[in-house]
Amino acid sequence: MLESDVTKAVWAFLRTEGWDILSLHYPGASGGLYFHPNGRVTKGARGALVVDIVARKRDYLLLVESKVRFDRHDVEKLIKLTTNSGYRQGLLTIYGTLEKASPIFLRGLGLGTANLNRLCLPGDFLVFCYSQPVEIWGTYPVELGRALFYSYHLLPPTHL
Repeated sequence: MLESDVTKAVWAFLRTEGWDILSLHYPGASGGLYFHPNGRVTKGARGALVVDIVARKRDYLLLVESKVRFDRHDVEKLIKLTTNSGYRQGLLTIYGTLEKASPIFLRGLGLGTANLNRLCLPGDFLVFCYSQPVEIWGTYPVELGRALFYSYHLLPPTHL
């Protein structure tokens, strides 16, 4: 399994769940949106961050980083993108400026394998586990997760 396999599986899952894919970037892909600390979304330049998947559904903007195995840097990157005002401005530009309200930012990790007990994720993270079909775990409140994905569930620790 490769990182691109994980990204493509999550991308396909999101499409079947009614998400609009705004950006797709995986190893070997030439696309993807670049976010800068000054709010720009053009390719290149120092300080730019690119996310594997950017998707939109209703008032939600989902950012997903994919890896075969968990990488703490992806968590830090997603937190930075959703909390730093410059990066957030770039996200708002992608979301659309005609909206009356700001989007609700969702952070997700696409992983080949995961053990939530060992990840020690901060609150409000989704984990898309590579399987057929993709399984969703995470630290979001169950009610919110169910509203976003009909198959979302939190697995008890004995199942991880």
